[in-house]
Amino acid sequence: MITPRNRFSPDLNRSAQLRQTIDRLSTQLATQKSVQVASDDPQAAVRISGLRRDQANNAAYAANADTAATLATRADAGLANVTTRLDRARELTLQAATDTYTPEQRAGMATELRGIAADIAAATVQKDSRGQDVFPAGAPARFPIAAGTLASGTVSRDTVFAGVATAAGPASIADILEAAAVAAESGSPSDRSAAVVAVAAASAHVIDAHAAQGMDAARIDRTRETIAEADLSLTDARAGVEGVDTAALITLIQQKMTTLDIANQVFGKINAKSLFDVLG
Repeated sequence: MITPRNRFSPDLNRSAQLRQTIDRLSTQLATQKSVQVASDDPQAAVRISGLRRDQANNAAYAANADTAATLATRADAGLANVTTRLDRARELTLQAATDTYTPEQRAGMATELRGIAADIAAATVQKDSRGQDVFPAGAPARFPIAAGTLASGTVSRDTVFAGVATAAGPASIADILEAAAVAAESGSPSDRSAAVVAVAAASAHVIDAHAAQGMDAARIDRTRETIAEADLSLTDARAGVEGVDTAALITLIQQKMTTLDIANQVFGKINAKSLFDVLG
């Protein structure tokens, strides 16, 4: 004997499945994602997982590249300032090397040279808004900005302010400027001529360091552009895998709801008739 429970069970199951389908489609519409759980589409879920991982890596590279770019901007400004101050130091040493100035005027030049030395000494230990050295005492921190690519954005303190090649051997910019000040103030003509050469060497040394830093900064900027392009590509790829066609999805939900409504109406009629049969 077929009981009412057994008779209606397939209809109830179909209605329940329709409701589940509508719920699933509604969730896809709300989240704009076609894959909610791996069982929805196992192959797509694997692909999405890989894209999500690539996006996370890309985001980390982007953050590192932004940090390196910020350091590069500060280092560039610092190096440009040092170059400007050394340009003035060159002018002063050239003036001091001529015979057209009095000892008093040369003493004034020496005072200005020591002021430039003090400005550059301050730049040597300059810190950024985070309290970090713009020109670190040791090797600059390097950040991964792409697979197999590291960048720092800045240069070490010694690279900029020490190791200047002079006739007397490697020297720091501070020592060169102090020697130039002494030469301007009380040195011989040969001392003043040597100061001109040494300050010019210091200027060239900083220009070379600035050029190397600029190349690193340019590489960081190019990498940031590549990261941004990759981010767009990954976003598009992920949207292609898990995205939805909103219009088509709305239509499908409406169709499913219509089917469910019809099924419920039919079930209601059959249920009412069967109940009368049982009572009769």
